[in-house]
Amino acid sequence: MPGRSPPNSRERSWSSVPGPGTYFRWNVRTRSPTTSQQWSSGRLDDLSDPYHVRSRIENGTRVSWVRTSVSAVAFVVATKRRGPRVVVRVEGEIDLLTAPKLRQTLSRAIREQSPHIVVDLTGVLLCGSMGLTVLRTAGLRATAKGGSLTLAGPRPTVRKVLTVSGYAKIFPVYDDLEAALSDDRLN
Repeated sequence: MPGRSPPNSRERSWSSVPGPGTYFRWNVRTRSPTTSQQWSSGRLDDLSDPYHVRSRIENGTRVSWVRTSVSAVAFVVATKRRGPRVVVRVEGEIDLLTAPKLRQTLSRAIREQSPHIVVDLTGVLLCGSMGLTVLRTAGLRATAKGGSLTLAGPRPTVRKVLTVSGYAKIFPVYDDLEAALSDDRLN
């Protein structure tokens, strides 16, 4: 329905879309979101209206959702062995949607390659709270296996997040990857 506005404040039941064909369904009664694939009466990615709202009654509860436009930011995680260390290169934004991929890559690198990890943050545009949680968890895993987690090349905005959150005191942070790899204390 072109021209339809978002739900009014009384419904308070809409959220943004995490990806094409996927969206949040917000239960008004329990106030809890759930993610669904192509739920109900059609594919949401076929809709052209950026604020197309749908709703229905489910077990006495009005459930509403809306399709909004979400720009896909490229997220790249790659690993490479460099001597006794593994360099994990990250590009893009580390947030709620991308943090699981980073967590999986770091866990696999610590488990299968080496507990000495250098995370190259040169290409990271944003690091949210989920990104910080993933880094902290990976650091604990690496330390438990006798290794360490080092951060290299964060942009000023990411460095500020690391400093304000206190993570710059927990992990060694270097200006670039070569400085992190040349530090003899990390061998």
